[in-house]
Amino acid sequence: MVDVHLVVTQRNRARSIPWSLGTVLSQAYKHLRVTYVDDASTDESRQVIESVLSGATAPHPSVHLVTNASRQGVIANILSALKDDSDDTVAVLLDGDDGLAHPFAIDRIAYEYTQDVDCWFTYGSFLSWPDRQVIYDGAYHPECLKENHFRRWFWRCAPPPLVSSWATALGARRILPRRRRLVLGACQ
Repeated sequence: MVDVHLVVTQRNRARSIPWSLGTVLSQAYKHLRVTYVDDASTDESRQVIESVLSGATAPHPSVHLVTNASRQGVIANILSALKDDSDDTVAVLLDGDDGLAHPFAIDRIAYEYTQDVDCWFTYGSFLSWPDRQVIYDGAYHPECLKENHFRRWFWRCAPPPLVSSWATALGARRILPRRRRLVLGACQ
């Protein structure tokens, strides 16, 4: 079995926490550890998180709640959460307003890593919620690239250069650049 560490980072997402955290708590995978980071939210996120965790009736993975007194940012939170993981641990990153598509999403991700020992990195496609339509993952418009206006254009899945820079920031030793394996695990 592969050890999986799911890191969820969020700030001021109180409205989406019950659904998002619910999808995390519903995971069937037995070797799952969860770090849920509240990055100094100014809304009622902390209370909602604690309410969801205390009211969970189904068996759920071990959840370590981190509440920052001051804002640290996504990368710093991810690095802090993963710093003590072994090289064999599979890290799954999820934003606080996203969720996992079904209770076996982590099982599927872990399965992919057991099938190919050279697999070092995967990233998922996204579905819109609640209609579950696949969000277009094609190339960005040339004007978007030229002007660096990524937030003004329709969402695309993370392009390989961005994925590579994230992996480098997280300390991955190597990326298989021409190998893109999509593991459907998140919906937005």
